[in-house]
Amino acid sequence: MFPGSRLAVRHIGEMLARGADPAEVREDYPELTERDIEFARLFAVAYPRIGRPRGQAAAG
Repeated sequence: MFPGSRLAVRHIGEMLARGADPAEVREDYPELTERDIEFARLFAVAYPRIGRPRGQAAAG
């Protein structure tokens, strides 16, 4: 979570990883600084979600 908010860092990082423009993210979340957005991007790269990707059936 970003300090003082209920907004998850991972949520912003994953938006950026899917191709969202940082300027659009700032429009949607004006309380975020450029530094917050860069941190979220780096966090999503450094700590990817673990587990089976969505949409893939179990082998069997």
